[in-house]
Amino acid sequence: MKKFISTWLNFTAGERKGIIVFAIICAIAITARWWFPTPHYSNKITADSLQHIAQLLEPKKDIKLTVDSILEPFSAVSADSSTWVKAGLTPMQARTITRYLTKGGRIKDTSDLWKLYFMDTLLYNRLKQCVIFQIDKQFDESKKERHSIQKPIDKIDLNLADSSQLVSIHGIGPVFASRIIRYRKLLGGFVNVKQLNEVFGLANYLTPSLIDQFIIKDKTINYLDINKATFIELMRHPYIGKALAKEITKMRKSKVLVQDDLENIMTPETFNKLKSYIVFN
Repeated sequence: MKKFISTWLNFTAGERKGIIVFAIICAIAITARWWFPTPHYSNKITADSLQHIAQLLEPKKDIKLTVDSILEPFSAVSADSSTWVKAGLTPMQARTITRYLTKGGRIKDTSDLWKLYFMDTLLYNRLKQCVIFQIDKQFDESKKERHSIQKPIDKIDLNLADSSQLVSIHGIGPVFASRIIRYRKLLGGFVNVKQLNEVFGLANYLTPSLIDQFIIKDKTINYLDINKATFIELMRHPYIGKALAKEITKMRKSKVLVQDDLENIMTPETFNKLKSYIVFN
């Protein structure tokens, strides 16, 4: 017993100091609740608190302009900073817009007014009632003249265009150019300019004027032989895919495929798109 006590309860001077410090910390932690009482919060909801919550939840009403705040109409071209401030802009916004107009910027209509980066609905509704938009006739005439002397745009052959030709078209950048070329390769060539809608991500940016800049003169197609193409070649074609490629290779083991066989395993819409790219040899 003595051996046990001497082994486990015999501490060095440093260990004894540590135990004393630890005991003091524990004592402080235990008695802290009496030194620093926990604040008491009432769970009762008073009438004042309910009224305050109701005011916060109440939807904000549209601010209506008073008679005193209605401005006389003023010109967007000739107005100075003080006029814009009176119309509801901050001094910084007023300086920004006057600097923009001084350097040749134009606010020709309400759509240009709305494009200002600091514009919000309330300010826009106020300004459009009092701003007079003036169109620079000389500028418009020169613009019309430039358009009238422009040469007709040469349309680009969709099957021959390289990346530099594609990115020269407004609305098509390097990413879309590379996607168009890759999709053209997978297809075996375009047969219709409307197939641009099938290029990943491009459909959202295509406009009639953009599509009108393409033409298909070179109608050379790299045909896919249904009876000889490998599984990988079939699968990579955008109109076939993995599932149909499996079905085609499975059917080829027992017979030479003809057009009717393909029509039986795919939708009419898919076959109508695919028939321009396949042969049966």
